Amino acid sequence: MVKLNVIIRHNQITNHYYVHSNGHADWSTINPVDASEEMRRISSNVHAHTAWVTDEFKSTRQARQYCLLRGQGLDHDAAVIRSKI
Repeated sequence: MVKLNVIIRHNQITNHYYVHSNGHADWSTINPVDASEEMRRISSNVHAHTAWVTDEFKSTRQARQYCLLRGQGLDHDAAVIRSKI
């Protein structure tokens, strides 16, 4: 089964979670190498953010829901489960 890779970003100062985008749409790929290259690119100019690649979601909509739930205070595991409902 092909996995969708999305990059989740987190601003530790504001506690804002969001799906990385290209400025017009949520960024995603099925190629893990592309995900690693994009992480390398954004890591070079990000200071207040952490970022990670995940393949836990079937769509960027689920990833956005995860970000919303994390921002509301849910822990990682609970947010992953609830975002898939």
